[in-house]
Amino acid sequence: MNRIKLAEDPDNESILLCPDCGCSLLHHGKVEVFDCGEDEEEGNHVIVDGDDITVNRSLLGNPSPRRQGLKINFRCEKCNDVKVFVLRQHKGNTFLSWISQEEEQNWIKSQQEEIESLYK
Repeated sequence: MNRIKLAEDPDNESILLCPDCGCSLLHHGKVEVFDCGEDEEEGNHVIVDGDDITVNRSLLGNPSPRRQGLKINFRCEKCNDVKVFVLRQHKGNTFLSWISQEEEQNWIKSQQEEIESLYK
């Protein structure tokens, strides 16, 4: 599901397409922003989910293990599935990808296990 698909509109802008069905009718939901210095254990984590805004110092869930990251949940009108659009930085490069909510949860769980193993 990783590949980014785009379409062009008449104004020469790019339209993000669903990675599963190619539909352009995507509605964004929860947005998470991670901001930190290189290799920092804590930073700024802002979550906007509807009317709720959460700010904390945890980098758990950051798609970039060393730099800033961004995650945006999208729901597709056609297949009605929620996908997570990920933007992350690594070694001067900016990577864009899609992950499923299940992949996101598995990734966060593995991060938690890694952190817990450091304190055993």
